[in-house]
Amino acid sequence: MTFGRRTQAVAQSLREASDTVKAEFTDLGEEALDRVRQTGIDAVDAAKGAAKL
Repeated sequence: MTFGRRTQAVAQSLREASDTVKAEFTDLGEEALDRVRQTGIDAVDAAKGAAKL
């Protein structure tokens, strides 16, 4: 493998790894947002339940 081809292969590998990391962080962010939303819903439901007592 020539130096130029090796450089291209390494660059491609780094781009793929970068894309994977970005996707993972996006997924983590979406999951965290979903948990926050659900926590808010649960808090409202608990408050409604407490108000009925």
